[in-house]
Amino acid sequence: MDGLASGGRLWRAGCGGQMAVGHLKAVQDRASWSVLIVCTGNICRSPVAERLAVAGLTRLMARVGLREPLARAAAVSSAGVQARVGEPMHPLASAVLDEHGVDDAGFRARQLTTAMAERADLVLCATRQHRADVVTLAPRAVRRSFTLREFARLADWALADGRLASLEPEVGIQPEHLRVAGMALTDAAAAARGMTRPSAPEHDDIADPLGGNLEAFRDCADIIDAAVRSVETVLTSLLLPHPAAVHRGPEKINNHCSKD
Repeated sequence: MDGLASGGRLWRAGCGGQMAVGHLKAVQDRASWSVLIVCTGNICRSPVAERLAVAGLTRLMARVGLREPLARAAAVSSAGVQARVGEPMHPLASAVLDEHGVDDAGFRARQLTTAMAERADLVLCATRQHRADVVTLAPRAVRRSFTLREFARLADWALADGRLASLEPEVGIQPEHLRVAGMALTDAAAAARGMTRPSAPEHDDIADPLGGNLEAFRDCADIIDAAVRSVETVLTSLLLPHPAAVHRGPEKINNHCSKD
């Protein structure tokens, strides 16, 4: 973390660079980006999102040329507002992760706490009600708490609207730069609230597959994966030297977006 410790400038000039420089002091407390994902029981939606997010960030690191373990750059975890503490994820959740080529090993459900929400750089929730629960528990997390689909939608919109620029490191990309980019993207998404909205509020939610069959869990995992990949693409475009080279294909999660 030499660039951070010395107070040196990490990013080139530009609107996105200015936003990131504003976070330099903030990231000195730790190098890794902390992402917390929340649902109800922490056995279906949030563990699937946790493991798919880990897979997405691992892809991102490879794409931007970081060869270090993901733990050097990010920590992704999950919890439930009414967690089935200590239980493994639902068998059908494990099954759909396996279909996505993602490991479910070692997972155990955790109860959401105030400390978890306050410590996280970004809190992503399955539904608007879960976000309300998080903010009630930890009011200081309000600006960095979103539903997963909302965050992906706002991040995608902020990039497309020109509100984010490539944050090109002057010293070469390091693991801690992911946290700088993630925090800048969180700020941009928070600022974009009210500027763009889904055609229906429920399009920002992920329906609970609990009680459903394998197809219900597959649909849930596909929605989560689309949101994760959308955020992955935006973050990659912030870190790559030439964001115009990033291919932005259509994403499920943007099908219902509209501007005010």
